[in-house]
Amino acid sequence: MGKNNIKYTLTLTPQQAFEIQNALEAIMRWKLRQPEIMQEYLPERLHWKENFDEALEQRNKIREKLKEANDIAIPYLENLYTLKDEQWHRIYNIFATIRHARQQAEFPDSRGVDSYPVMDSGGVGLPDIKWEKT
Repeated sequence: MGKNNIKYTLTLTPQQAFEIQNALEAIMRWKLRQPEIMQEYLPERLHWKENFDEALEQRNKIREKLKEANDIAIPYLENLYTLKDEQWHRIYNIFATIRHARQQAEFPDSRGVDSYPVMDSGGVGLPDIKWEKT
């Protein structure tokens, strides 16, 4: 039996689906040279300090280091679309599928971008997803 004959099923709570969606978005944005997204996932104690100036200084320092690390990991390219490799498209398709399913299950009256059917980005295939109310 080859790898293509294996299927995994994962059952998630709404919060777990949200966290996977966030993690996938962070990876996608990192690969697209948008490292500032990583700040949103730092421990909350780094976001809120009693001394606002100290918190601001720390945030700016973190942003600078994230950009520096991102510049090393993903050198600048003239055409950012070349950063969307096969892995990026697979991650995006999983992200978009979860995002759409969450919209359908949790916010069915919303008509934002999440409400539109997911299209296969990069021709790498879309995952199947099912949701149910319990």
